[in-house]
Amino acid sequence: MPITSPIKQLPQSLKYALAIVLAYTTLLLMDLHQNHEHNSTICIFKNLTHIPCPGCGLGRATLALFNGNFIQSFHYHILGIPLTIFVLISFFLLLFDAIRGKDHFVSKMNQLITWKVYILFLLLTLFSWYINIQRGV
Repeated sequence: MPITSPIKQLPQSLKYALAIVLAYTTLLLMDLHQNHEHNSTICIFKNLTHIPCPGCGLGRATLALFNGNFIQSFHYHILGIPLTIFVLISFFLLLFDAIRGKDHFVSKMNQLITWKVYILFLLLTLFSWYINIQRGV
């Protein structure tokens, strides 16, 4: 009889919700340990190239947003506010599905995400990356 992992037995929606919690916790903890006064970063890409990566500033943007500093959040990363709102809404919908024992949100998202969405996401990422480079985030 094969041994199965307890994680494999969890509903897919709960796995995604837990992944969101882990990702945001890691992001915020990493950002809290940065020395913002000396513009230091743990970003390997930025440390090697001296150019901010497409995600540079998202942790600071999230922290600023959670502290009610919307303008500062927007300055750190222009996608910080919409991304955080999307992730929070997704988290609660995933949690709701997990409580009900269904994966409705996951299947709906799989239907909605098409190549057009990937292209839009790529263009938004490139645009925000350009803005981050200009601002020196």
